[in-house]
Order: sequence, then structure tokens, then C-alpha cells
Amino acid sequence: MPIHVNSGVVQLCVQSLGCKLESFPQQYLGLPLSANKLPVSAFIPHIQKTDKYLGSWQATLLNPMGRAVLVNAVLDSILVYLMSSIQLPPSAILQMDKKRRAFLWCGDKLGISKLASCLVAWTNVCLPKEQGGLGIRDLGTQNICLLLKLIHRLHCPSTSAWADWVRNRISLTSMTGDVSGDHWTCLRALLPLYQAITTVKVRDGKSCSFWADAWLGDEALEDTFPALYSHCTLKQASVHDVLEMGLPQILVPRLSSQATSQLHSLQLLLNGITLTQGMDIRTPVMKKKDNNIDTGSLYRMLKARGQDDPRAHSSRKTLPPRVQLFMWLLLQKKIQCKSTLFKRHVVDDTTCEICGAADETPEHIIWGCCLGRTVWQRLNIQPGDPMDMASLHTAAPPSHMPSVEFPGFIALICWEIWKARNAKVFRGESLSADQVLLLCKNAAAQWKHRLSRSKKQLADTWCSIFTMARQGQG
Repeated sequence: MPIHVNSGVVQLCVQSLGCKLESFPQQYLGLPLSANKLPVSAFIPHIQKTDKYLGSWQATLLNPMGRAVLVNAVLDSILVYLMSSIQLPPSAILQMDKKRRAFLWCGDKLGISKLASCLVAWTNVCLPKEQGGLGIRDLGTQNICLLLKLIHRLHCPSTSAWADWVRNRISLTSMTGDVSGDHWTCLRALLPLYQAITTVKVRDGKSCSFWADAWLGDEALEDTFPALYSHCTLKQASVHDVLEMGLPQILVPRLSSQATSQLHSLQLLLNGITLTQGMDIRTPVMKKKDNNIDTGSLYRMLKARGQDDPRAHSSRKTLPPRVQLFMWLLLQKKIQCKSTLFKRHVVDDTTCEICGAADETPEHIIWGCCLGRTVWQRLNIQPGDPMDMASLHTAAPPSHMPSVEFPGFIALICWEIWKARNAKVFRGESLSADQVLLLCKNAAAQWKHRLSRSKKQLADTWCSIFTMARQGQG
């Protein structure tokens, strides 16, 4: 596989060594290797590894929540080794997502999914459970987290021959030097994020960016002294370079009054800095015991939106997997009710099968229909704003009900109301509120084994509440 060698020399080598002439890309240590940007076809063999697993799973025997477990546990980890070394192109991630999405919603093993079967947008499915998603991995974000570990290896003393070789050829403060290619362009683009999630204890100052790293206080100097930074002519300088040359040497000759004030303040701080021997010590904000980056915590941070989503209650371990998925879809307003099916042109009528008085929407089924409304009234529970499905999780428990695991109690009732609706639609059975409450009591008794030992008595309390509601004492 010649690189920058003329054809005459190539033919001479082939004849002398008796070897075959091949071209890039090639597989090396399980990774596609090329002197140029990798084509999408180089990633297809890795994506096709999923077929080995998909072909052996009885997907049609699993409910969507069971398939979600397999996606999280198996399919999400297939590309981890590859993503730890190479940035996947968006088209490769799209192909992998196509297979995962088809298996999750349709149980399809060929990566073919119908639009009507995908109930929730894939971006919402890939949110962490704390944010109201199913916890399916976002491969693009996971790829970034894993590549940051590769950059961290360069900035930390290690026995890696690769890291030693690279450190002798590039400037760690800018990731520039005697290296080139799409791979290094990718790592260079991730450097600001890496600097934002690490702090540095300066020793020789050669691997620490003077402006971009947090080494003098809790923030980077470019954020602490923005006016002075805007007058800098060498913004990628290391701490070693600045202290050797002197800070005024990397600034423009004429400074604004604000920059002059900040220069004076910064020089006072630099007077107490003395460089020593040894490589700078870099510590990730989210780290493991071996000082490596905790990619799980970093992934959750990158996916976070600032606060927990109220829909996160759908992932409580108290609930059986099928109920977890149902509650998640219910809070997304994506359950297979008539209003949803009408939008997908599956049914022609949206009238509620039970009461026949209104359109069958998620809100109507749970607390607007005569059946659901009667069940809640018998239990003396006010679910909340009837127009806001998320208010299910903000409903305050009545004084006679325990507040512990109350969202799970609400989920149990919603699940049995939904099953009563399905009994009417698919089997023509009309259940009364009294029968639904009996089913709730039986389900509470069955869920008892899902509660921790300290909470098992809670199931008995639930059963008593349902019994009193049937007797008109709710």
C-alpha cells in the first residue's frame, strides 16, 4: 500500500519483496485505515455486524420495551471500539439508526420501518431517561465522548507509544504540527470541548493553553479577561511560551483602557507562578478513580437540557417494562388512540368507542371519558389540568394515600383504564368502573414483588385503597 511513492519504485518493491499491491482503505487492528478521508463504504462491514444479532432474535415475540433493552444492551455497544478511534460520518450513523429504529418499533431485522410505526421522533427516543427519553444512545454524542478520551491520553503521562510519538510532533495546546488528515481535523475541533471539561495543575506549562485552559482559577483566562484576550496576537500560546516571552510580547502595542486594567491584574497573578519539571497534570471534571474521563457522566451532561423532564417518571423500576413504555408514550401523547391513528390515515373516525361523545385523544381516554372520570372520582383523585398530560406527575396525593411511589400508583390506574379501552375496541367488552378498580387491585398485588423490601407494605395499602373505592369509601 504505497503512500506518496512513484509507480516505478512501487513496481520495484513488489518484484523484490514478492508481495501484492493493494490500495486503501484497509483493515488494521479491526479499524479501517486510509491515507485519505474514509468513504462511507469503509464503515458498512461494521454496521452489518448488527445483522448477526438481529437474525438470531425473535423480535416478534418481544414488546417494544423488551426490544429497547436489547438495543441498549447490545446494538448500542457494537460500534464502541470503532467510535473510540474514529469519528463516524453522519451517513454511517444514519444507517445504524435506521436498523435500530426499525427493530425497536417494528421488530424488523432488515432495517425497514414504516412511518406509521415510528410513534415518537428519534431525537426524543435518544434522550436519557432522566430527560424523558428511552435512554437509547445518541451515537453522535457518544462518539464525541469516546474521542475525548483519545485526546485525554495525549495530555496525560502514560505508557502509550502512540501518545509519545504524537507528543513529539504536535503542539498539545492547538493540536497542530507534523500531522495531517481528516482524523486530526476532527480531534482539533474537539479540543475546545476537552479544555472546557478539564482543569490543569501547571508544571512545565508546555501542554497547557495560556488562554483556553482553566489553570489559574476556576475559569479560562479568555473568559476572565475578555478585553485583554481580544488584544492578543498569539491566542494558542502555552503557559510556558507566555512566561518565557513575557505577556506584553504577545499583545498588540496599543491597548484599550479596559485591557490595560486587566493586564495589570493578570500580571499580579502571574508573579506567583513558577514552572517546574514534569508534564502538566490535567484532571477531568467528570473523572474515574484512574483519572480517566467518565464518558457516562459526560454523555449525560452533553444531553442534558438544564433540568429533569417531568416525563422521566415513566422509567421508574417499580413499573413493569410494558407499563414503562405505555406511560412514556402516554406522556408524549403518542399512544395508539383514534386521534393518533386518524393523523396517520389508519382510521376514518375519531369518536370514542366507550362514550361516543367526544374525540378519542390520550387526555380523553385517561380522564375525560365517562369510564376514566368515574374511576378517578371513586378514588378521590384530581389528576390535574385536563389539558396537560404532564400534570399526571404533579398531581398531589389525597391525605388518605401515601406519597411514596405515588407516580407509580397513578401509572397503574392509567394502565388499567387503557386496557379497559382496548377490551371495548378489540373484544367488544364493556367494563364498569367497579371492574376496573378490581383489576387495579389485582395488578397492585402482582406488582408487590417489584417493590423493595422496605416498600412491599405499600402494595397492601394500594389494594386497600382500591377495595374502599369499590365500596364507595374512596
